[in-house]
Amino acid sequence: MAKGAWARLQIIRQTLQDVKWGVIDYLIIDLPPGTGEPQQTLLETIPINGVIIVTTPQDLSLMDASRSLAFFRKSSAPVLGVIENMSYLHCPHCGEPIEVFHRSRQKYAIEGDEIEVLGRIPMHIAISQGIDATHPLLQGNAPTAEAEVFQAIAQRIVEKFPRDQAV
Repeated sequence: MAKGAWARLQIIRQTLQDVKWGVIDYLIIDLPPGTGEPQQTLLETIPINGVIIVTTPQDLSLMDASRSLAFFRKSSAPVLGVIENMSYLHCPHCGEPIEVFHRSRQKYAIEGDEIEVLGRIPMHIAISQGIDATHPLLQGNAPTAEAEVFQAIAQRIVEKFPRDQAV
C-alpha cells in the first residue's frame, strides 16, 4: 500500500476511534466512490447501521455505484438507498425539470433487488454558492425548492432508520 493511502487510513481510524463524539443522532461519513481501502477500513473500524450511495444519473457513475452497492451488501452493511446528485435542473423560464445529462436506462440493483432512490438533487447555483461560502443550505430564512429536496431526503432516511434504533 502506498504511503499516502496508509496515512489516510490511519486518519480515518484515529478520527472514528479517538474523537469524543458525545451523543449524536447520526454520523454521516462521506467517502470517495468505489470499494477501496477507506470503505474496508470503515467496515473494520465501526459498526455500520446503514449505507447511502450518492451518484449521478450517467452510466459510468451507475457502474461505480453498483460496485459500491455490491461491496456493502457483501459486507452485510444495510443499504438504505441511492441519492442522485446533479440529477436535473429547473428551467429558469418555465420551472420544468430538464435532464442535463444522459440518464442511464439501468436500475440501481444488487442481485436482482432494486434499490430505492431516496431523492434526486437538482443542479442549482444556490447549492454551489452555499457550499463555496460554507453556508448551510437549510439555514436560510425562506424555504427554497432546493432546500425542500434535501429535507425530503433527510426525512426518508429518518423513516428508514429512526433515532431510537441507534446503537
